[in-house]
Amino acid sequence: MQQHSIRHLPVMEGDKLLGILSDNDIRIVQAVPGIDLNHVEVSRIVTSPMCVWGENSLDEVAETMADSKVDCVVVLGGHGVQGIFTSSDALRALGDVLQRATT
Repeated sequence: MQQHSIRHLPVMEGDKLLGILSDNDIRIVQAVPGIDLNHVEVSRIVTSPMCVWGENSLDEVAETMADSKVDCVVVLGGHGVQGIFTSSDALRALGDVLQRATT
């Protein structure tokens, strides 16, 4: 995750979404004295995902994220997980909208 600058990963078992693993989840576990990450199963530190549908509008997703105080949501579609939408993605979209509005 660090090597590729990835902050969130969906954790899957086959086609089933088990949760989200974030770099913050890993940092928290690393901070526990005596814990060796090489011996911690991912399934023990994932968090429950908040999910939206790919058809949801950007404003709906942003409002859901803000109301729930989450920094990412899993985007679902007809064939399962389509991706992860993060607060950075939302800010980038806001920047694009503002830039277009001022030019």
